Amino acid sequence: DDRADFLHRMLTQDINSMKPRQGRRSFLLNAKGRIDADMVVLQAEAQTLLDMDVFDTASTTQTLDGTWKTRTRG
Repeated sequence: DDRADFLHRMLTQDINSMKPRQGRRSFLLNAKGRIDADMVVLQAEAQTLLDMDVFDTASTTQTLDGTWKTRTRG
């Protein structure tokens, strides 16, 4: 599944092996390896939820959205 594959590459947890109704703590790292966001990844039946601090939401969305668009264009 594209969603799990993408998040697996972007986060520090093994997202591909998650089953529905599982949750794992994970980090989004920047290019220098520093933590940009601390989150809990929750796998539902047909979606993946990212639970994080409200102050990390905008920058994480921007990073993931920008990376996804770059990946799907080329």
